[in-house]
Amino acid sequence: VVYYFDDTVKLTDDLEEEIGMPVVAKVFKSDIGSKNNRKVELLAQKYPKSVVSESIKTLRTNLQFSSVDEDIKTILITSSIPGEGKSFISANLAISFAQTDKRVLIVDCDMRKGRQHRIFKLSNSKGLSNLLIDDMTNYIDYINKTSVDGVHVITRGTVPPKPSELLN
Repeated sequence: VVYYFDDTVKLTDDLEEEIGMPVVAKVFKSDIGSKNNRKVELLAQKYPKSVVSESIKTLRTNLQFSSVDEDIKTILITSSIPGEGKSFISANLAISFAQTDKRVLIVDCDMRKGRQHRIFKLSNSKGLSNLLIDDMTNYIDYINKTSVDGVHVITRGTVPPKPSELLN
């Protein structure tokens, strides 16, 4: 009976069959470098040979091979529920692309709980929410250089009163 009602996905093949699309890569959670309840978020930079970093590189490579005709210019990372690792994947995937001499701009569109500013230790006083209200010709003022060569971030900015309406 328990088996009959278990609707979780356990195998990659099951997931591919369910969504009708191929799985590009599996990235596992890791506690590498965790100290005093503080996780190291930029694993691709700090631990480039770890299993997690290698899985991020696999994701990068598979994304590149998915579009052999032209270079990928935009990647959207999303999920159906909070806490699935969007910010972690975005940051580390950006680092992985930068390690291949690509220039990367992360735009943190999570208007409620965006955390790229925390991951990269950046100011969040001016970000996407502020840019959308401001004159878009000043967009360069909102781009933050990170400690990782080739990676720049537009942070979330101040939390707006109606985040979904602002993005609309």
